[in-house]
Amino acid sequence: MTLPGKMGTVGFFGSSSDVQIYDGTRVITLTNNGDSYYEGSSEKYIVYEDSGEFYLYDGSRSLRLTNNDEIDFFEGIFGNYVVWQAEAAGGADEQYELFVYNGTTIVQLTNRETSLAYEAASNRYVVFTNDRDDDGLELYIYNGNQTIQLADDNNDFQSIGYSGFQGVSNRYVVWKNFVPPLSSDDNNELYAYNGTSTIRLTNNLSEDTFQGVSDRYVVWTDGGDGQLHLLDGSRIVQLTNNGTVSDTYIGIFDNSVVWTGNDGVDEEIFVYDGIRRQLTNNRILDTYLAADNGYVVWQSNDGVDNELYAYKLDALPNLPTMPTI
Repeated sequence: MTLPGKMGTVGFFGSSSDVQIYDGTRVITLTNNGDSYYEGSSEKYIVYEDSGEFYLYDGSRSLRLTNNDEIDFFEGIFGNYVVWQAEAAGGADEQYELFVYNGTTIVQLTNRETSLAYEAASNRYVVFTNDRDDDGLELYIYNGNQTIQLADDNNDFQSIGYSGFQGVSNRYVVWKNFVPPLSSDDNNELYAYNGTSTIRLTNNLSEDTFQGVSDRYVVWTDGGDGQLHLLDGSRIVQLTNNGTVSDTYIGIFDNSVVWTGNDGVDEEIFVYDGIRRQLTNNRILDTYLAADNGYVVWQSNDGVDNELYAYKLDALPNLPTMPTI
């Protein structure tokens, strides 16, 4: 269901408060003891702390998430997921367990394992690392049904080993693995999991730079050729090809990737939405301003003064040629 109105905390008493929400017609009081705190909300849930425990309100009822004497840390709401950490009861100081409410039940993702690190979450995945085999960190995801190990740091530097989480969307999980040989300290390659299989994105002896991820694309700068690349489904596309000239990644907006790059004359603005398109074509500086609400906006000179230009993303069949100055 969708929770209407505004969510928040009102009625502060000293250092504590009671949690109340406004549903568009009335104020609903969730707590009434002066010892509660608002943690976060979405269209589905409101999460709050009451007397040291976490609760979830779904529009009709409050569900208690925690029941312990330990310290709990709220991580966030992601679609059906509510994620938090709790200090392990009776465990060593600062030893925490990771929990998720998946819309139906509470699932404990870890159990007295060392080096737990919550990384990130999306509406599909909860991503975390652990050292379950006492041989370096492993990368795990929870997908609503099961926990899957994606990578393992063997800690021997003789085989492929996990070396760092990069990003997550509802489709992809992206990370780096160290790949032998030991001829380069920067030999970390990018990998992506798409829900069914793992795809190796890079293969070189230079450091690759992860740029961004969406439900459609993974974007990175290849350390081998210095060019922008993306993963579109199962297809890897090279976006730029301009030698040693650096390109500036701007971002992913809806189904489009936007960047600036040199066309051999000066910096121009480009977009990829399934087709690589050059938005500007002139001999003057074009200044990218924003990409929002389906448009890319920039400033350029028309030969008289500076003007604002905009193009609608995903609707660029015939781009006019900008005036040459």
